Amino acid sequence: MRAVEILKAEIDLKKRMDNISEVAKNEIGSSRVLSSVEACRAAMITPPTLRRYRDDGIIETKRVGSRVFYKEEDIMRLAALVHPRRVQ
Repeated sequence: MRAVEILKAEIDLKKRMDNISEVAKNEIGSSRVLSSVEACRAAMITPPTLRRYRDDGIIETKRVGSRVFYKEEDIMRLAALVHPRRVQ
């Protein structure tokens, strides 16, 4: 019985996360948005560096509740600038 409850809770959480991502996509005007963790991985930078770029206005963000989202194309441009030899 407990396993079923956990599974239902995980499904509910996934639906809520998908909804938050959809709101961010609509508000930021991009077909694909990245969370902070995804953005750090894609740009090959640390979370403090990403926060500094956000705070300095280098990259556009959209906050939905407590979550921050980034346009995928902005992060890929940033990655190309930060690591020009790694990103094609």
